[in-house]
Amino acid sequence: MRMLQQFTKEGILVSILKSNEKYILKLEIGPFEQVYKFLESDAIQDEKSVANLLTTEFIGKVFEVFDNMNSNYIKVK
Repeated sequence: MRMLQQFTKEGILVSILKSNEKYILKLEIGPFEQVYKFLESDAIQDEKSVANLLTTEFIGKVFEVFDNMNSNYIKVK
């Protein structure tokens, strides 16, 4: 697995990796992590096309998932 890019967007650490024929989008905040895997295709050809997936709408959904994860985390502590 090879790291292609790493940057912060709206407080989320974003990592874009490449593994064989897949691009991996890893999003981290605090103790939580979300990972999305995309097969290389016409729509996903390089790290720029993966970074372009980070729209305002997508980031909003990512925060919803992180909030849900945090709620579950608090319940099991």
